[in-house]
Amino acid sequence: MSDQFYGKLIVGVDGLDTGSGEVAIHFEDGSTFHMWHSQDCCESVSITDIDSAGNLEGAVWFECEVSSKHGNTEWGDEEWTFYTIRTDKGYAWIRWYGESNGYYGTGVSTKYCEPGESRGYW
Repeated sequence: MSDQFYGKLIVGVDGLDTGSGEVAIHFEDGSTFHMWHSQDCCESVSITDIDSAGNLEGAVWFECEVSSKHGNTEWGDEEWTFYTIRTDKGYAWIRWYGESNGYYGTGVSTKYCEPGESRGYW
């Protein structure tokens, strides 16, 4: 993931809850990092696990690693997407889980918004 966040102070986090389908991490300079999944028919994607997320607010962002794992279920496809965010306070992990009938996507989208820029997708 791009280093455009490096050194930015995190001042707030919205939507970082189990079951959530969208997250916004707000920085002191007014920029925002968004994670979301646009829901469609015959699929479901949401956050299933969060660890050390309380360490994000008031922390300085260093880096974010993203990895995913795909598999199959009796119903169709599944995908785990892991975000590991490293800050000056340590690490925070966000795990997303998606499943679909195999036709619809289960990925997590991200967008970096400059100060004053509209997120424009949900």
